[in-house]
Amino acid sequence: MSNNFNKPFFLGITSSLLIVISFVYLLNEFNFAPAFAANHSFNAKAQFLRRSFNSCDLIVLGSSMALNNIDGEFLENSTGHKVINFSFWGASPSDSLLLYKKIRGDCTPKILLLPLQYQDFSASWSTENSTDEFYAYIKNRDQLKIIRTYVKKLMPTIANHMSRHLGVHMEHLDYKSLAYDQTGSVMFDCEEFRRNSDRWNGFKRIIGDVRPEKIGYELNALAILLKLANLDGVTVFVLRPPLREVAELSLNQSVNSPMWEYTSKISKQYSARFLYINNSGEYSDDEFADFSHLNKCGARKLTLAISKDIQ
Repeated sequence: MSNNFNKPFFLGITSSLLIVISFVYLLNEFNFAPAFAANHSFNAKAQFLRRSFNSCDLIVLGSSMALNNIDGEFLENSTGHKVINFSFWGASPSDSLLLYKKIRGDCTPKILLLPLQYQDFSASWSTENSTDEFYAYIKNRDQLKIIRTYVKKLMPTIANHMSRHLGVHMEHLDYKSLAYDQTGSVMFDCEEFRRNSDRWNGFKRIIGDVRPEKIGYELNALAILLKLANLDGVTVFVLRPPLREVAELSLNQSVNSPMWEYTSKISKQYSARFLYINNSGEYSDDEFADFSHLNKCGARKLTLAISKDIQ
């Protein structure tokens, strides 16, 4: 009797496992990245990099300051360097450090471009990110780790891809902002991008978000990153992109700072170039998507300016 009772149970368990394993196999085979974290940009970038990470010529690290403010295709064409943009929303210097440590195990970039802005030193989006799982996936190595990640994150992975491919607008997520060009950058349309009033004036929140202990931690991570890149013989450009002119005036009066002074100091210490782009009218409001993100017109102007240094 016990055999008759257990047989359907074990058949059910076996069938369920086979279904899960088959589903995981199909997800992996068709390049549907696992939901590594709640950060949709981090997950989508893994999917892009698995297809496109085939060069270490010029790499871009950082947050949306790198993702949206650097026109990767234009930079590639103007410098002649193959560009891969590894950036994702909310990446702090410590996130970029973790990722650079993985990259340098495979190849040594010739050039590293690292755009940084005030909010990157207080970023908290990426605390759940798993760089180990992320990098194993994009390099398609350690299949057991990849399978474990799919199984552990199966339901969030399914929900993430269904939402994305059905075009569901979740929370404040616009999936067009994950539409990477061939380099991994994302440009906001100069004419059709709809501005959000909260983000347009978001610089007012930064003043209250400054956390000295977090900033100190991130500056230390930045110093380690620059030191490693210097040891690797990498030419590094640390870029502080422009803000809306009204934001420049407001933040320069309130939180400007030892933070940028220290960034300049450690850049010199480790032979990196620090490019501080202050907007005193050169970039009009028409060239911004919000107070700190440029649209494509502004990003192209900035990229043209820095490409002269990078060449």
